[in-house]
Amino acid sequence: MTSKYDNKFKVSFVLLISWSIFIIYKSVGYYSSSSKRLNPVGYIPLEQHVLAYFVFALLLYLTISRYFSKSLFKTVLIVTFSFGFLMEILQGIIPWRDFSLLDSLFNFMGGVLFITAKQITSFRNKLNIQN
Repeated sequence: MTSKYDNKFKVSFVLLISWSIFIIYKSVGYYSSSSKRLNPVGYIPLEQHVLAYFVFALLLYLTISRYFSKSLFKTVLIVTFSFGFLMEILQGIIPWRDFSLLDSLFNFMGGVLFITAKQITSFRNKLNIQN
């Protein structure tokens, strides 16, 4: 018999892998330099980097939260940063893409924004319980 936690893990894991594949696709997608403004497959504006990695951090958190407790937020930040930086390194290797520290910073900011939002909601929930 499968527990509800196992089902939640499976769903969040599949979503995390799917979202990761989407990010990889967007990261290595081909575009010509003259078509950047048309928002082709590979070009992601900076604010969308934050959103993409916010969702990545959320799905990662949902996937691993049952297995990590003490260092959960640190793990989410490290994995989010590492995945984002790896995508930037990959873009530096691919001839039609460029490495960007600014993109990497905005990728990391998505993870930080998720952790901040999660901490705020946790704090608000504790306040509501105490009242």
